[in-house]
Amino acid sequence: MFTIAIQFLTQRVVAANASKHSSVEWPIHPARLFMSLAAAHYENDPTPPERKTLEWLEALPPPSIVAPVASIRETQTVFVPINDKLTGLSQRSKQPRQFPSAFVGDHPARFTWEVEIPKEHLDSLRSLAGKLVRIGHSSSLVHCWIEAEPAETDDASMERWNHVHRANGSSESVRVPSAGLLKSLDRSFNGEAIDQFAELTLTARDAETTKEKNAAKKELKERFPGGLPDSRRPFVGTTAVYQRESVSDETDQTLTTLFDPVLIAMTRIDGPALGLESTLEVCGMLRNAVLSKVGSSAPSWITGHDADGSSTEKVHLALVPLPFIGGSVDLRGCKEREYADGHLLGVGIVLPRDLTDRDKATGLGEFLVDEFGNSIDQQLTLGRNGVWSIRREDRMRPPKALTPETWSRSSHVWATATPIVLDRHPKTDRQKDPGGWRQEVGDIIGRSCRHIGLPQPKSIRVEKHGFLPGVPSASPSRTGFPLMKHSDGKTRRMQTHALIEFASPVQGPVILGSGRFRGYGFCKPVNVKGQVKS
Repeated sequence: MFTIAIQFLTQRVVAANASKHSSVEWPIHPARLFMSLAAAHYENDPTPPERKTLEWLEALPPPSIVAPVASIRETQTVFVPINDKLTGLSQRSKQPRQFPSAFVGDHPARFTWEVEIPKEHLDSLRSLAGKLVRIGHSSSLVHCWIEAEPAETDDASMERWNHVHRANGSSESVRVPSAGLLKSLDRSFNGEAIDQFAELTLTARDAETTKEKNAAKKELKERFPGGLPDSRRPFVGTTAVYQRESVSDETDQTLTTLFDPVLIAMTRIDGPALGLESTLEVCGMLRNAVLSKVGSSAPSWITGHDADGSSTEKVHLALVPLPFIGGSVDLRGCKEREYADGHLLGVGIVLPRDLTDRDKATGLGEFLVDEFGNSIDQQLTLGRNGVWSIRREDRMRPPKALTPETWSRSSHVWATATPIVLDRHPKTDRQKDPGGWRQEVGDIIGRSCRHIGLPQPKSIRVEKHGFLPGVPSASPSRTGFPLMKHSDGKTRRMQTHALIEFASPVQGPVILGSGRFRGYGFCKPVNVKGQVKS
């Protein structure tokens, strides 16, 4: 048994499905993996042993696949200059192109074959894996390696796909390599003819004698009357049926909250570095900046109040911190080093899920962009903490914390980045009955889940300290979170960190508790080693 493991370094895959170019291919098909290895072979000093290894690999039965659950991004059509005309850049026409992609996180996808690697192929296969730098689009950068032993795959954020002869559930038709594929790729690329054309072209231009030049021109005309030989797009005609490992209908369905998964990230472009404990202040100032820009006629989904001034019962705009924190929890007692320190890279604007594009543009357009569609710099005055300058994040490759999928991808388990503010004080005495107190707090948090459209969690674990690296304590201290005041301005409610597990995968954002519109109760989808226990 051996495994080819692939980690997507940008945490996203960009690869069009061969049968529907507007959708992303996930999990990556074994045939695409094979063609990527073949491309790495040809692009990096190809050796005969590597070719023999590829010929051995293509003839193997289809592998099983274990891959992260992907969060599919909405595919946008863009217009780009085409490269198949030798003209100036300004003269090239633009054609519509789509780059379907998905967020897959930092867990690797694994392709496992139930055979042993012959000794004569082991070094070559490792060499090919080391040469592989991308799969799919050039932006899908990968790290690839060979594993001789199967890795643990009990993580709830992973899916297993097995090759079956007859499907009896959720299945996909997947392209797989077969014997002779490498030769077919050679014919499609037509590399030998292209090399000969190039050699004759150089001879016809640079030969020392006129006789040699004329001979080369004559041969060019005879052998290549149409000019440069074509390279055809490779075609893989062999497919196999893959079925996702059986799961119950309950756990197969992805649940959603009342919040839009595509939050608006506002990046800090100037101002002092602040930690997560500054969440209330930063989110409060962001809310003031939004309201001062949109004016008194702002809709209730922005203000949180109906026309009569009373609090709206509908979900409305929420403001959240976007910090540099860890993304995995190990409940087995092992400590993995993560260098997250909790500093804020920016703030996020989370919208109700049921808003139309027109609602969004009408409500927040003036705050985010100018009349030409360019992002506007906004100032947040933070008292003794100085002034922040923020702008809508629009870079091609923003930091992880400023990527919506970091906070919205589907996951069974969520951990608090900021503490949950309980909407009522527990009646159970924590000192006399700690178990009963935890149960009551779990019930309160479960009710908060129902407030945003989610069911009662499978389990809830509450703690004073954060579960993720970089997250401060829920209690006020030198580095902890300050308590959020009640609407009366005096009373302070209890707040706690939580690790929440759902029976079904949940797509975020997940924001819970009484402080959910002001930056508290903001959760992050996480990878967990061990069991979450209430």
